[in-house]
Amino acid sequence: MKTRLIKTALVTAVAGITLVGWAGSAAADEKVTGTVSSKPGISVKYDNHDKTEYLAHPLVLTTSDQQTQVVYCIDLHTALKKHTYTEADWNTSGVKNLGKIKWLLTKSYPNVAADDVLTAAGATLPGTYNQAQKESYIYAATQAAIWSFSDNFKLHPTDSTNIDGQGGAVTDVDTAVAKVYKWLTENATDLPDPGAPNLAFNGPDGTTGKVGDKIGPFTVETNLGDITLTVTGGKAVDKDGKELTKVKGGDKFWLTATAPGKVEVTGVGEVFVPVGRIFVSTEGANTSQKLILAGKLKKQGEAKVSVTFEVKPTTSPSSSPSPSPSSSSPSSSATPTPSKSTPGGGLPTTGSSLTLFGIAGAALLAAGVVLVIMMRRRRAAAASWGNDEDGVA
Repeated sequence: MKTRLIKTALVTAVAGITLVGWAGSAAADEKVTGTVSSKPGISVKYDNHDKTEYLAHPLVLTTSDQQTQVVYCIDLHTALKKHTYTEADWNTSGVKNLGKIKWLLTKSYPNVAADDVLTAAGATLPGTYNQAQKESYIYAATQAAIWSFSDNFKLHPTDSTNIDGQGGAVTDVDTAVAKVYKWLTENATDLPDPGAPNLAFNGPDGTTGKVGDKIGPFTVETNLGDITLTVTGGKAVDKDGKELTKVKGGDKFWLTATAPGKVEVTGVGEVFVPVGRIFVSTEGANTSQKLILAGKLKKQGEAKVSVTFEVKPTTSPSSSPSPSPSSSSPSSSATPTPSKSTPGGGLPTTGSSLTLFGIAGAALLAAGVVLVIMMRRRRAAAASWGNDEDGVA
């Protein structure tokens, strides 16, 4: 006879995590480069007997993709040359007090309007000066304050600029610049290194789970703004299973799929080279003035993470050939002979398995159920044993 095997399989998903990090043709580790130019401006005077003058004209960095942004000098005693500039780190710049210098940048031009800086410092300028002039004066005051931290510069407290009145008299520009300088230097506090733009997805490695489960969490680590997610082969979801298309620093997401295969998520963000980032000459950090970025610059960056779901059935019993008849098994004949009863007056053994009936007999002890089963056995005994192909009574 043959016995039908009922087979089951447990389907699992094995998740192999690959943290790719930055990728793409415009990744964040590709440093911004540019050249520097100056605008019309004024000079500031050092507080010594000669009142030595130093040019404090506004400097502008123009990047290779034609973005422009204000920069300040943090290297008073080195000449500014027409070199190409590139990003550099604080810890390799050799410039001191960069934390305080960064604070100055956040409180002054171009991040704060010139008139607002004047108000904060308790200074005024008459309406006869246009906006560009006011900005150049605030720039000069801020540059002098930066040099006080980077190069121990000390601004003359009264005759602070090269804008002189009749007979060399102190002007309202001198007074305003001196007040802004004093306010900035007396209130500066340390701010942290902005560092390079960063984006990464950090999550579990070597995870195992079922198809349809959530794999994660992956934590978004970035100093950027919103990150747009693009997912292939599945979805990125939050802890409640809601699909996500945008995330930001500190957010967590999970990956899920309804079918086996690779799930890949790509995060793309508009990268901002932050305020306080250092720029140095590509021909050598000490060959031209070192500069510090006063505003943000944009560039594109992305991060990727992939999860592979592999369906692997658990080991299950395979179909086995029909067992050979035992010495006690009935042989095929025209008139089948019933087998001996089991001890205790149990049911007669037939070509069908006793397992189901043993369980049913133990659970259903009512006499009526037993009688029904015995009647079925008698009908089975009247049939041909050789026709029991499936072994199911």
